[in-house]
Amino acid sequence: MYKNFGAFFTSCALGIVVYSNYFKPLNFQDISCDQETVLNNSELDVSSILSDEKGDEIEEVKAEEEIQQPSSYVFLAKHQQNVVGTLNKKGFSAQDIQYVKQELKKHSHRKNSIDSTSNVFVKYSDSKKDNQNLRNWVEVDIPLSSGKFVRISRSPNDILSASIIRVDVKKSFRRVDGTINSSFYKTILKMAIPQKIVKETINYLSHIMNFQHGVKKGDRFEIMYEEQRDSDGRLHKVGGLVYVGFINGRTFHKLYQHSRSGITDFFDESGKSIRRSILQTPLDPRKMRVTSAFGRNRLHPIRGYRRDHKGVDFGAPTGTHVKAAGQGVVVKIGYYGDYGKYVKIRHGNGFETAYAHLSRFACNLKKGTKVSQNQVIGYVGSTGMATGPHLHFEVIKNGVHINPMTVKSAPSQQLSGRELKYFQQAKKNIEIKFASLGKENSSSSVYSG
Repeated sequence: MYKNFGAFFTSCALGIVVYSNYFKPLNFQDISCDQETVLNNSELDVSSILSDEKGDEIEEVKAEEEIQQPSSYVFLAKHQQNVVGTLNKKGFSAQDIQYVKQELKKHSHRKNSIDSTSNVFVKYSDSKKDNQNLRNWVEVDIPLSSGKFVRISRSPNDILSASIIRVDVKKSFRRVDGTINSSFYKTILKMAIPQKIVKETINYLSHIMNFQHGVKKGDRFEIMYEEQRDSDGRLHKVGGLVYVGFINGRTFHKLYQHSRSGITDFFDESGKSIRRSILQTPLDPRKMRVTSAFGRNRLHPIRGYRRDHKGVDFGAPTGTHVKAAGQGVVVKIGYYGDYGKYVKIRHGNGFETAYAHLSRFACNLKKGTKVSQNQVIGYVGSTGMATGPHLHFEVIKNGVHINPMTVKSAPSQQLSGRELKYFQQAKKNIEIKFASLGKENSSSSVYSG
């Protein structure tokens, strides 16, 4: 099993520990699983730490969920606890917040029955009394449903009252154009784009692009997404991403939203689904970085001699979700020598993928379990022979290891016939709307319709 025991024992002080771990009996059983529910969510968690290509933390940038203006601000409702908690953090009195609770209870038929996807609008005034800073709202609009609010107002003689108001809200579109200066994440976050759209943009582009090495300074992107605004221009709700274009060197990627059979997805210009049968990276691209590439004759960081590296290593924090690169069946799971806690999945068309050095497995995952693409199967760790927390990821095609970063698999769907005609018309309509907005840099144009 070892060709050079001497090199192994002299390479590092950790060798003895690693040696003992390596020779544990192979046991492809579910020896450790996390008790949280196995996730089947293909979307990315933007609320987590965002990292650029070098893995550095990105300073949080306030998006359009909270727009600072003189004596007013806006934030996303989410749920009643968030409304109350945000008002509390902004410095409003306990008495005022208690009034909000009472009114929400009165006008809501059940707990948390507010419009979680709409914005709360606050107008306030600051004053001083007895050398103390006081913050009182003048008016707060809390969404109950689309266009329907409970408005809590303060009279000049400091009396609070509540009423139900209705606002005419219309759908519009916003276009944003940008050029990458440092990293894609930093650029898009600094353009006052709502986090919901940031999340969707990165999620869809990650199916066709390598964010680690495929994006560089000077690349350009363009986005169009839906909004709902009232006659005063106030943003009530952010809809979904409709179109994203990315100019990567000489390649222009264009992705269009299209709905069929009640399911909305994105397709390229020819009607091919952006979703591939095998993904290049099984981790959130914002939370990982490539620490060791696929290739021959790599100097092993622990053993001290050279050998082929049959996969790609992604550095990421311990506990980061590891997702299945494609739909398939678990064929191996357990502790596997150097690889530590290990999962292997068999997909269609001769593909297999392997995931090593996991800290633990997803609950209920075992040999024979069927998994869907992007389902969480485990969590990043440093079990086995590893110098730190990372995921070792392999792609095998017909028994031969291939570079995961260049793997080309078939699209999950190609539109044809009548459905392709529907898509082509939808694409044309999107292009007309996009062109009508005009080009904007770091700002928006609105097309009502």
